[in-house]
Amino acid sequence: MSLYAFEGKSPKVADDAYVHPCATVIGAVTIGSGCFIGPGAVLRGDSGVIAIGNRTSIQDNCVVHADKQVVISDDVIVGHGAIIHDVIIKSRVMVGMGSLLMNGVIAEEEAVIGAGTLVREGVIIPAGKIMVGNPGRIVKEIDEEGKKKFSAGLQHYRELAGRYRRGLELITV
Repeated sequence: MSLYAFEGKSPKVADDAYVHPCATVIGAVTIGSGCFIGPGAVLRGDSGVIAIGNRTSIQDNCVVHADKQVVISDDVIVGHGAIIHDVIIKSRVMVGMGSLLMNGVIAEEEAVIGAGTLVREGVIIPAGKIMVGNPGRIVKEIDEEGKKKFSAGLQHYRELAGRYRRGLELITV
């Protein structure tokens, strides 16, 4: 793991979380139990505080930065390449690949943010709603099928975190 203390602030990672060796975690960052932090992810708590809840997946090449505070609650999936800055993401939220969440965004429980969505500063995404586009707009409510797919994704990343903890091996040539 690439964990860095910064100005007296050190990351705290739960024993059963997985942080890929190519991820970077700096400063005031807390990573909860059962989390998966993918290759290339950068969590920068140099100016503010980042709190990642339990069983949350921050996938490859995501950027999470806090000037003040980022809260990503339990059972959240943040898709590949998303950028998150000073936001609150409540439990069971899906942030699609390549999404951009700007300062002050709040995603309520079970919200879905579609791939490539730009969520403007200060926007609140209501519980159970799906937001897509640039700029992001609410298009519908998540249905039971969507909830099942999300649960399957959560389960996949929980299992993947355990598999990585048990079996990642660097091969040199």
